[in-house]
Amino acid sequence: MRSRFCTAAVLTALLVAPLSAELKYTMHIEAKPSTTASTAPANPMMEMIGAIVASTMAPQGGLDVTVTVGDHGTRVDYAQAYMIVPAGGVTLVTPKGEMIVLDPAKRTFWKMSKPDLSALPGGGPAVTITRTGQTETISGIRAERAMLDIHMPLPVPPGSQLPQGLPSDIAMTGDVWLSSQYKQYAKTAAGLVGGVNVLGVETIANEGFMVKSILRGDLLGNRQIESTVTNVSETTVPASLFEIPAGFTEVPPPSGLPAMSMPTPSAAPAR
Repeated sequence: MRSRFCTAAVLTALLVAPLSAELKYTMHIEAKPSTTASTAPANPMMEMIGAIVASTMAPQGGLDVTVTVGDHGTRVDYAQAYMIVPAGGVTLVTPKGEMIVLDPAKRTFWKMSKPDLSALPGGGPAVTITRTGQTETISGIRAERAMLDIHMPLPVPPGSQLPQGLPSDIAMTGDVWLSSQYKQYAKTAAGLVGGVNVLGVETIANEGFMVKSILRGDLLGNRQIESTVTNVSETTVPASLFEIPAGFTEVPPPSGLPAMSMPTPSAAPAR
């Protein structure tokens, strides 16, 4: 499950490209108290899991990433430490769908495998996107707000049972602001990891470039995750930006989630 969240975080920041240029944008991701009260009865186990998941997806203090995407692949630069990626680290997704993490400070790299969602009941999350017709300009980009509804079965190994108190299906809702201006980039990035529809990212990418998103649900406890593009431009960068630098040594992926932080009591709900 941790690898799925890590991949989801990478994918949530990705979005597509033409042949002669790349799209480069910065995004701020932050967990906040939820602005929508839950109508479901309190579930202590889900509240505990939700706090961990929310702080994993958006570390305390927020996360800033710079994404560069084009026909050579996708590159995500992390300003802060995030899960197994160190501060200043880089994630690459190649045209073949390979995922590589670079640690420039140590001149090392390791590879990550794509999550296999084929074994999940129904083959992964069911995503519904409802357009509202309401438009807003965010960071200079005109985007339409859409409502998001995600139902995702919890992965359970064959022959196993879920712990008592856990639902078999996780429901998440939210809002996304989509633009047709950079839609081709969104489709390209999603295509690099073809078939991996983590948290509905592939479905969303087919609708447009995601300028902003707000995600809520039991999986996040009383918090919501807000992701906002703060700057975007089309540019041209050397192909080497999407390659493993010379002199880097391959190492095994680190264990654990060193960047994961538990929320403080005063930082309750969010997304």
